[in-house]
Amino acid sequence: MNSEVLMKLLLFLSFVFWSTLSHSKREISIEASLTLEQTYLEESLVKGDEVVIEMVKSGNFSPDPQVRFDYLNFYFPEKETRVLGYQLVYFNYEHADKYIGCCVNHGTAVVLSKLPSESGTDLQKFAKRNFCMISKGDHIYMPEQIKNRIIMDGFDLTNLIELSCKERDRREFEEEAMVQEVQ
Repeated sequence: MNSEVLMKLLLFLSFVFWSTLSHSKREISIEASLTLEQTYLEESLVKGDEVVIEMVKSGNFSPDPQVRFDYLNFYFPEKETRVLGYQLVYFNYEHADKYIGCCVNHGTAVVLSKLPSESGTDLQKFAKRNFCMISKGDHIYMPEQIKNRIIMDGFDLTNLIELSCKERDRREFEEEAMVQEVQ
């Protein structure tokens, strides 16, 4: 084997080893599940079920979702949990144990409590950078059972902000960005 081929082979093997090592030591967090994977623009760095496993291990979530609605799994924190500097109200992701109709919208979302004194510009920047959609107050989709739980937990619905980083959100975000470029 000539030295050029050997060098290419060593570089390739080094890359494979580094990729495997970095992938196995990746951070598994709620923030990572909201962060865009740069290679596949509709996927996050971490999947929702991986986050739940880590959050259960750390005592932040119970193993089972408190509410399941269609394909959505809702997890309320067992103790105060902060995401991107804001108090987590709930975490959700879609998962299909069995087919109940079209279509699973892969990705994750969080509902956070944002005090009126907090600007939220950091959330807006995060959302823009990661192709996520932001909804506020009454514009957040949530089943009645979830809304009742939030009120019972003492949260003011007008102070809630949802950061949704699911496949459809990212497609909508990309489409809106393309329309703005054309204008």
